[in-house]
Amino acid sequence: MARRRIGQGSFGFGDCRARCHSSLDDLCGLIDWSPVEHHLAVISCAAKGEPAWPLLALLKAMLLSVWHDLSDVKLAEALDDRASFRRFCGDFQPRSRRPNARLCPFSQGPRGA
Repeated sequence: MARRRIGQGSFGFGDCRARCHSSLDDLCGLIDWSPVEHHLAVISCAAKGEPAWPLLALLKAMLLSVWHDLSDVKLAEALDDRASFRRFCGDFQPRSRRPNARLCPFSQGPRGA
């Protein structure tokens, strides 16, 4: 069971986390995400194919899309553009090799319909 690792190791332009602060940073500090991550751990990913994105990052991205009324495409653009969204999701960068790939497979609906 492969899982992607996300986040930036050490390269950056100064310590932006000390200078930049948003309400999402406050929210992330208020919520203990470890029990949520523990409940998500029982969801398995396929043995074949690309490694799966971390489920907690996908859940946080889905929460952002609901809170800000964003489509999958607009969510991907917001994650690419807004540092506060990336920090909230764990420096999540949904750079898919497929241009029309969806971030959230749950929003697709039945296939072939």
